[in-house]
Amino acid sequence: MLASKDISGSAPANDNRRTRLSKGDRWLLIVTIIAVCANICLAAVNFSLIGTVGSEDLGSKVEQTVTPQAVRAALLEKPEVLEEVISALAEKNVAKQMVASKKLVEDHVDEIFLTDANFIGNPDGKIVIVEFQDYQCGFCRAAAPVLQSAVDENPDLKVIIRELPVIDDVSVFAAYAALAAGEQGLYKEMHDALLTKGQKMTEEDVISAAKAAGADMELLSKRMASDDIKAKVERDLSLARTLGINGTPSFISRTKGIMSGFKGAEELMAFADAK
Repeated sequence: MLASKDISGSAPANDNRRTRLSKGDRWLLIVTIIAVCANICLAAVNFSLIGTVGSEDLGSKVEQTVTPQAVRAALLEKPEVLEEVISALAEKNVAKQMVASKKLVEDHVDEIFLTDANFIGNPDGKIVIVEFQDYQCGFCRAAAPVLQSAVDENPDLKVIIRELPVIDDVSVFAAYAALAAGEQGLYKEMHDALLTKGQKMTEEDVISAAKAAGADMELLSKRMASDDIKAKVERDLSLARTLGINGTPSFISRTKGIMSGFKGAEELMAFADAK
């Protein structure tokens, strides 16, 4: 199962392919289920009583019939109603979140789509998406070849990489190293080299990746310790908080808003093809 790495550093308990419902939506779901079941009972009673009683008597009989036992019986008879209600509510929840995330993107578009940020793909690509990632995030690693395939298949695609090192200090160390390598024109090489390391890296693994990328190690070490490199990572962390991004990977499109987690190749490819 593939999902997003939580910003707190703990792995998610649920598969992100399932839409998570807020507390308010869960209560709405309960109320909706009760209402739907009540309607089923009402329809059944109406059908059985049509032509046998007057409207006044019908209302009295319906009120007496729609009991918790009747609701339970209706659910047992038609349990598929629950699936329909959950599916409809999930779709409504996704649509609501998309509208809200698109507004957030519009409000912070210049901060998100930095022209001088590190990227993969076409530097002048007209289709631009942003990924917030952590080099130790297993889900980011799973998404990486899909993103590369999207770039290979769409020469007009640019994927901006923003650093969101949330797992531990080695994640921060790797983010510093990637940014410092980028200053040497070696971001893609460093990015790819880091992704070949094990999910649980050490600082020695990061240094090994930098050497494999062909970095000037003395300059890299100096720049990694610089205040401006650290400020760039803090900038990305701050932006993620502003956007409500609480896990990696997370993706942003100008037209589709924010997508949290890696839900599979098909959905990511569709998101990457945002117009």
